[in-house]
Amino acid sequence: MKIYLIIAHKSPQHVKRLVVALNDDTSMFFIHLDKRVTLDLFKPLFKDCINVEFVEPRAQSIWGGFGILEAHINSYLFIKKRVEHFSHVILLSGQDFPLKTNDYINTFLQNHLEHSFIEYFPLPNAGWGPFGGMERYQKFHLQFTRLPVFVKRLQRVFNFAYKLKWYRKIPKGMKPFGGSDWYILNKKAFDYMVDFIVKNKRIVSFFKFGFHPYELFFQTVLLNAGDEIASSLINDNKKYTNWSKPAGPYPAILLKEDLPLLLNTDKLFARKFDLDIDYQVVDELEQNLQQNKS
Repeated sequence: MKIYLIIAHKSPQHVKRLVVALNDDTSMFFIHLDKRVTLDLFKPLFKDCINVEFVEPRAQSIWGGFGILEAHINSYLFIKKRVEHFSHVILLSGQDFPLKTNDYINTFLQNHLEHSFIEYFPLPNAGWGPFGGMERYQKFHLQFTRLPVFVKRLQRVFNFAYKLKWYRKIPKGMKPFGGSDWYILNKKAFDYMVDFIVKNKRIVSFFKFGFHPYELFFQTVLLNAGDEIASSLINDNKKYTNWSKPAGPYPAILLKEDLPLLLNTDKLFARKFDLDIDYQVVDELEQNLQQNKS
């Protein structure tokens, strides 16, 4: 049994196609829907799916803020209460799509029961700007959709303090790591994360005031967990993204012209897709999966 955790905020029809493509008798699906989106847009599409559940409580998944990490944490705790036996939790966005068949994915996971797949690197990292990503947690970041005047002023105080080298430090002397927030965790790593979240509320609270904390938290916790967990991590999240032509802070929308790369990569999944921009690429991937079924 494997679990797909889908973090979604739009595109109900694509999410439905994603679930249909991945659905088999060895999968369960947990969908976290952004708190700002009505469930009525999604739930009716899955009324006949007994292996699909919607996560509660929901978080407001604001880009860059704690809400996305909160969505992950809420989902972890929800899954822990619902399912006891599974091999891996696979984190997907609502704009992902599989590149490999279910049989291929199942065999891959069965061959890697002792492994998790997550991108990671120590901080500072040259690819994360002039401060190497250290400012993401060393400086206070106040995340609100609309900042009141007094909060904006307080943020300016924190910015000035950072310039004076007043840095926040991760509790318990944990070494900082970062990486993509998409991953596949085996059960041992998942259980470790849940236990850590429950027992270390101070550290979870620390990340509430970080920037993109969901690209720090899991890597930092798992890489500081000791050799048994850390040595089981494979530095590859098995997801294809195209950053050669990013759409602002986001990866490029994948198009039909990207199919040669998508069909020849060793990645299991890809993002991001948008049916309103190019539905044909998803159609082609669906056809390819059907043709390659064993």
